[in-house]
Amino acid sequence: MCSSTTEYNNIKGWAGDNFLTINEIKTYEVVFSLLKPSVANFLPTFSNIQLVNSIKYLGVILSGNLGVAEHINATLSLCSQRLYLLKLLRDGGMPIDCLHIVFLSLVLNRICYCLPAWGGFVRESDVCRINSLFKRAKKWGFTPTTFDFNGLCRLYDEKLFDKMRANELHSLYHILPPQRTNCKNLRTASNFTLPKCRTEVHRKSFLPRTLYNVVFN
Repeated sequence: MCSSTTEYNNIKGWAGDNFLTINEIKTYEVVFSLLKPSVANFLPTFSNIQLVNSIKYLGVILSGNLGVAEHINATLSLCSQRLYLLKLLRDGGMPIDCLHIVFLSLVLNRICYCLPAWGGFVRESDVCRINSLFKRAKKWGFTPTTFDFNGLCRLYDEKLFDKMRANELHSLYHILPPQRTNCKNLRTASNFTLPKCRTEVHRKSFLPRTLYNVVFN
């Protein structure tokens, strides 16, 4: 197994061979662990790269303790600001059908962004916070629909799972487990071998969560 220093040097070598430059000012080091790591407990591996507790990658905040609380806090803060924008539009006379479209675009889409990746790790208290924002949006007349976070999570899980299962060229198709050959009269999605989850984090991740929901619910 290569050390992190060796691996990083390999990446820099590959970048140089392809005429690319790694901006070390925008590069960060994160230690991922279930033991709730803190930057105070580790020494930086690289002298010129900052060691941090979390990073933002493709719009999702990844924490070193594999939790999503920081991502949810940032998302809810942004959505609260956008509710204020919707309030200004409502007070300006925008009809509810148009407000609903804006709400879907600016608020719901932000909450559901990459939902299969992080939705299974949300604590019950944070589920209540998200549902409270949905209820507030309906109460203030921004949408006629009361959304439910757990229902949205299940919906987006199944949509992604169906896309993976239907297309062998899908980028996530290779992570599907093997199919059982001795199944009769079962739903197609139930033919997959259920993964053995030894940790709670694994059980709550996208693929095991979706497969168990399909089979047992």
